[in-house]
Amino acid sequence: MAVRQAMGAAERLRRSELAETIRRERVVGIMRRLPTTVVDATVEALLEGGLRVVEFTVDSEGALDSIARWSATGKAFVGAGTVRQADMVDAAVDAGAQFVVAPIYDQAVVERSLELGVPCLPGALSPTEIDAAWQQGATFVKLFPGVDVGVGYVKAVLAPLRDVELVVTGGVDESCARAFVDAGAVAVGVSTSRLGQPDAVGRDFAVLTDATRRLLDSLR
Repeated sequence: MAVRQAMGAAERLRRSELAETIRRERVVGIMRRLPTTVVDATVEALLEGGLRVVEFTVDSEGALDSIARWSATGKAFVGAGTVRQADMVDAAVDAGAQFVVAPIYDQAVVERSLELGVPCLPGALSPTEIDAAWQQGATFVKLFPGVDVGVGYVKAVLAPLRDVELVVTGGVDESCARAFVDAGAVAVGVSTSRLGQPDAVGRDFAVLTDATRRLLDSLR
């Protein structure tokens, strides 16, 4: 894809309904390696708590089936996470994914996402990686692992890279989500294991609903 064409696609995706929802709601819920028997009930609990953006990592059993099933409901924006190859972008979009997320910055993944007109959140850590992903056309850049580098790192990176929009992921929970947003992050990615009691995932869905609601309220 030509550079001008790619950046035109990138700007459109940055103004998309999904992008605006992430900016407004400030949370992407991450479904990672849950037993297939509890996936649907877990998603229902998250949506009951007000979540509107859900990511299914493709290293989870039945991930593409879950993406297909939940994207068809229209109840939330549904994406694919842990996408590390361009062909997985195709598989995820074919299943119904409305966005893709990666733990790394891979140029081919971003390029294929732009070609398909799908928002992409590549992972990056160093300022060089972050800026490269943004300049290529990432809808948002996923700072990973976020908690390990901390709030101060987000402030330091965004001081010179003021136009970059970061979604901080990796160890984020209710105790630190607000601090990352206050530091300049657009949003945070939060795994179900970080919502409420970790051992409640798949058991007490009311805990997940309440924790999701508290998290969203804390970011408003």
